[in-house]
Amino acid sequence: MSEIDIKRKIRGRGRGRGTFLYKDLAANHENRPGGATSHRECSQPKMQNDFEGVSKRMNDLKVNENNNESKNAERPGMKFKALASYKRNLGSPIGDEINLQGNILYTFVSKHPNCEGWWKVTNEEGACGYVPGNRLTPYKKPTTLPWLENKREEQANETPFFGALPPKATPYVPTYNHKGLTELAANKGPETYYCEICDKQLNGPRPFTAHLASRGHKEEVELRAIYGN
Repeated sequence: MSEIDIKRKIRGRGRGRGTFLYKDLAANHENRPGGATSHRECSQPKMQNDFEGVSKRMNDLKVNENNNESKNAERPGMKFKALASYKRNLGSPIGDEINLQGNILYTFVSKHPNCEGWWKVTNEEGACGYVPGNRLTPYKKPTTLPWLENKREEQANETPFFGALPPKATPYVPTYNHKGLTELAANKGPETYYCEICDKQLNGPRPFTAHLASRGHKEEVELRAIYGN
């Protein structure tokens, strides 16, 4: 029976019967494949699958976080450095304690079995004892050489701040005005720089010294030695 025939039948049988038939039609529509009931039944498994997928992803994230925590957890042999100093308590009820200093590395041994937050470590001198774990941080090896790092710090400290006066320049002093040579020239007159062998007058101590070391002067000296002149 088509919907048109149903409507005609409804008009001919009165209001009450028509309402009942409309309800039957609605029920048939819901139970029909592709109807409201079928959509609801199809959507429920999909929602359940989506929820299970989200739950699985959340569990995977928790597993990854736990794995990362286990990787970053304190392991025997790990190196630590002190964030703050600590002075040991000689009468500590948890056991022997050792001091913490900022310039010493500490090797993790184990956690205290009863007192949470206390670690057993050994220092570079071989002393072993308990220290508060919240005052230690993992030690990271420097990526650059120590002397290069110190040089960088020195250069950073020497860098002038904005607006600082430039360093005072050292005045240029010519070579011939050097203090020692100037005094030597003042004590000796022009005739001091005269070469009798070569019959040559020099105008200063440096030219005179250079002349004595020259090849021409040495040849003249050899000729004088040979011929006796």
